[in-house]
Amino acid sequence: MHIWLKRAFNFGGGNALMLASFVMIGAAMLSLVLEMSSSAEPWRFYASFGLLIMILGFNIVFANIDDIAPERRTRNYALYFIFSALCLLGLFVVARQAAGFYLIFMFTAQAFVVMPFRWALIYTLSFIAAIVGVTIWLSDQVDLYSLMLSLLL
Repeated sequence: MHIWLKRAFNFGGGNALMLASFVMIGAAMLSLVLEMSSSAEPWRFYASFGLLIMILGFNIVFANIDDIAPERRTRNYALYFIFSALCLLGLFVVARQAAGFYLIFMFTAQAFVVMPFRWALIYTLSFIAAIVGVTIWLSDQVDLYSLMLSLLL
């Protein structure tokens, strides 16, 4: 465990993206606690926080994905990105607000770093299309215009 922590928190090289993702997930958790803890139904808050914890767990596994099964690297990356995207879409549905919206950019940045360009582009476009679809589906309870503007900017 100590060796992993030493390697994980080395601020140089490829660990910078991993550390940035941990900080972004932590910021999303803090944002969720500050925005939802008193105003939302308890089940929405706990389900949303649980989804963020799952995303954090996926990122911890992602940090060590090459050590787990190097012969299945492409499949492992695909599973990571699919499950993380599903958790984030679930977060948007359960929270009914844009909690963790900036995690979209974290996932797409990770995809472009570790996947070939065309697969990362397909992932990004399909992920954004799914988010726009969920946003339109929830448009009566989510501020659709500010969410779309932040997507475009």
